[in-house]
Amino acid sequence: MVDLRRELDAYPAAAAARAATAPSGKDTTVAFSLLAPDVQTTELDASSDDSESDDEVPNDGLTDDQSSPPWNNKGDSAWQVTAATLVCLQSFPGLVILYGGMVKKKWAVNSAFMVLYAFAAVLLCWVLWAHQMSFGTKLCSIVGVPDFALAQNFLLIQSKHGHMPMAIYVYYQFGFAVITVILLAGSLLGRMNFFAWMMFVPLWLTLCYTIGAFTIWGDGFLESFIIDYAGDFVIHLSSGVAGFTTAYWVIDMKT
Repeated sequence: MVDLRRELDAYPAAAAARAATAPSGKDTTVAFSLLAPDVQTTELDASSDDSESDDEVPNDGLTDDQSSPPWNNKGDSAWQVTAATLVCLQSFPGLVILYGGMVKKKWAVNSAFMVLYAFAAVLLCWVLWAHQMSFGTKLCSIVGVPDFALAQNFLLIQSKHGHMPMAIYVYYQFGFAVITVILLAGSLLGRMNFFAWMMFVPLWLTLCYTIGAFTIWGDGFLESFIIDYAGDFVIHLSSGVAGFTTAYWVIDMKT
């Protein structure tokens, strides 16, 4: 072991002697590497650090990757989710409390369940077919093609309505769809049987709301003529007219 160390210590001196006697023009890189291994290592480390720093993206925040593509604006997405959540809170539990205080005590539980069922049923119908009927591929001038809004290759693409993924936009529009149906329920409190309401919700969402949403907000024939930012036509007018019409036909107030 001692002899091996002596040979290693003497090796740089022998390499220096060979480099001194080498003809001019010969490459002396090997000799230099043997003479000054520490210097070369330091220079290599410095050069590698420089190359890595050149390839690095300036750290101005979170970098883009598959979970945060360049088109995804985090501020827009965060506000869209916040706004949609506030609308959903107006529906449940907001309108549950309102409707429970509007009717007689014996109808309070029934009214609350009407709101709860509408919230759950609209959510299922919305992602299974209603969203695509309202904002999907055009079937005719008043409605889109029914289709799922659950596939990953659909939910993770950019929405054409902003710098956000389609998953957020589907949730955002669900908030408006569900509150429209629940506003309609206010005209039927104490009038409609709960089992009839269970059939009414998916039918009205499919046959009425989707047509109004596609016609004005989607790719329908009224999109270029009506500007409806706050849902005056799609939400409030449709729920008011539907509630008035339904209350007229279900006219007997249950006592």
